[in-house]
Amino acid sequence: MRHKTFLLIIGVFFILGLSGCGTTDNDVNITTLPEVSAATPPSPTPTASPAATPVPTPEPTLPPPPPMPTRAPETPRDFLQDRIHFAMNRLTQAKTPGAVVSMGRWHQADINILDAAIQSALASLDENMTMAQANAAWEPLQRAVQDFNEAIIDPRGDYRPFLDYIALGEDVPQIRSMRGAWLSTVMGIDWPSAAARGTTPAHVDRQKAELRLRFEEIAGLGYNAVIFQISPTGDAMFRSELSPWSAWLTGETNFVGELIDSQGNIFDPLQYAVELSREMNLELHAWLNPYRITHRPISYTRAGIINSSTGQPVTSLNDIRQEWSNIPGTAFYLFDEYVHLGDGWMVIDPGRPGSRQWVVDRVIEVITNYDIDAIHFDDYFYPEDFNDRQTFLTHNTAENNKISGIVFPDTPQGRNDWRRENTTMMIRDVRDAIREHAPWIKFGVSPGGVWRSSAEGNTGLDGGGFNAGTGSASTTSWSNFNSSWADTRKWVIENYIDYLTPQVYWDFNSPTAPFGIISEWWGRLVHDFGPDGSKRNSQGEYTTTQMFIGLGLYRMEGNPPAKWNNNNENEGTRTYLRQEAFVLGNPNISGSMAFTQNQMRPGRENGLWETMLELNATLWRYPALIPAMPHMGGIAPTAPRNVVVSGSTISWENTELSTSPFQAPRYFVIYRDDYFDVDLNNPANIVAIVPAVPGQVYYTFTADSHLGSGHFVVTAVNRLHDQSDAGR
Repeated sequence: MRHKTFLLIIGVFFILGLSGCGTTDNDVNITTLPEVSAATPPSPTPTASPAATPVPTPEPTLPPPPPMPTRAPETPRDFLQDRIHFAMNRLTQAKTPGAVVSMGRWHQADINILDAAIQSALASLDENMTMAQANAAWEPLQRAVQDFNEAIIDPRGDYRPFLDYIALGEDVPQIRSMRGAWLSTVMGIDWPSAAARGTTPAHVDRQKAELRLRFEEIAGLGYNAVIFQISPTGDAMFRSELSPWSAWLTGETNFVGELIDSQGNIFDPLQYAVELSREMNLELHAWLNPYRITHRPISYTRAGIINSSTGQPVTSLNDIRQEWSNIPGTAFYLFDEYVHLGDGWMVIDPGRPGSRQWVVDRVIEVITNYDIDAIHFDDYFYPEDFNDRQTFLTHNTAENNKISGIVFPDTPQGRNDWRRENTTMMIRDVRDAIREHAPWIKFGVSPGGVWRSSAEGNTGLDGGGFNAGTGSASTTSWSNFNSSWADTRKWVIENYIDYLTPQVYWDFNSPTAPFGIISEWWGRLVHDFGPDGSKRNSQGEYTTTQMFIGLGLYRMEGNPPAKWNNNNENEGTRTYLRQEAFVLGNPNISGSMAFTQNQMRPGRENGLWETMLELNATLWRYPALIPAMPHMGGIAPTAPRNVVVSGSTISWENTELSTSPFQAPRYFVIYRDDYFDVDLNNPANIVAIVPAVPGQVYYTFTADSHLGSGHFVVTAVNRLHDQSDAGR
């Protein structure tokens, strides 16, 4: 089991109420972490697209962050204070309403005993105390914490999802963790705004300015990845030969031509996103909806989308169908008879073999033309109310069913199994296409949060213990397996994907799908089939799939049961912080992704902006590198050399001259430590992260202030996040 640790300050945060670019000599733009925009978005580097014209109404920018602390040698008082923090975190979990529903409860007497032990240890704190005195004060508190762990009242016997990891983490936060933010374009949820939707140079200027600001906000809050929606409804937020420009960008169903800004430059949103992600050292995941090719009619009406042929507002999906039937490459043009209504929008029939190839072709177009880091699908597979009876009778053959090689019986169970095979074949075909055309690009899926639930006859528990093979102990009526006909568990086990991000959009108190139980189930799945587990897939191999957890920030707005309760002492924002702590504390979960970026913007009055600042100052106060994926074949670059520090400047020489996508440096990490053997696993030692420039050998970074004394090293990291040794 991969051991994970993190800085446990949650107890201090809740109880004490914490609140809370330089350039090289070669004009390389540098990202100092954590970076927060404090003024008008900076101009791009010479290699990026031209700077956007300022929009008439400037949007809010982020305040400057607090200075990043550096690690000092631990004093006896620090030693004791850190351990008191651990105990206070456990106490906070017990006292916070709803915080431990998925973990069990404690008797009030046990809470009082731990509280008294904490107060006693606090009274012993002294600036001049010796280590012997610190140890003497810690021993009774340590016993009290251990007793408190054993005193938990567990509603499910010995089922205790990583309680110890969450409450008793070490004093070093995670150096590796996915921190992703979804950036939605459908209906302009995150981008572009209604004011930016259009095709005039003024519209394009505003689109560019808004997109830059979104990326700056994401990077400034400590995220390290953006999941950018480039095809929400069978369309394109990029220059495509297979799909029309997205109406959510242009305001019409079939804009023909280029998007030109006021300076006469062609604007390609995806290419611009690539440039922004490199500039700000963010991983870029290109997010497509594979089967959905329209939204609901009311969405087009509300957005004021115009039918390009008639100049009139879109009032029905037939308007889009008629328009797109004449556009080569669209699903309506290629196989109109296989496009059906499902869940209120048009969906391409997954049971038709040509549908899978259409999805694959669109993915190939993206990965061969854009330097992205990952292809990302969300949860829209089969709709629930979908009539594919004729497709089943026509295409249910052993030749078409390439995984099983059988003809499925014409029964409800047989038809369901056939649907799941169709979805799995599409996922496998996309994976194979990526491996063939751009094997350094990752493939991830974000399905609904529940694979199968106890409402479908699964218990999720086996004799009081945990069983990742039968489904989670949830009671939802919706699941991947039986509602969208997506066997997501199989995709993880069989390595059809590189990562999975289940959308666990419930809180800890959910009566049908508690966050802790569902997230724990997914983590246990990758453990049981991982290198440290005892199970193997059909090929006798362990899974290499990484597990991230999707967090539904939009649920902070509104009331139960559908939403998190944000009316009880700010319960919603506290729920989000506990969820991030849960993710960090589970050794089988490699990070999180938050939906959606719009929710965390300033001025929303939902409390989340302030919560994000608090998260950024506590659990996320240091940067995190994205977890490496060794199975993808990355090669760590050679270590930099000739590291020279002078005042506020540090320079080094890049020794890795390979241009291979598997090995070439994507960025450099500058570390500082008080000790010669610099700890590369402690993110508190990170001074800055510097994007690499292809072919560049010599780098110089200038900090905002004197770098101080200590030992400095620089590492080189490739695009798959394999890190070199420390260079001096």
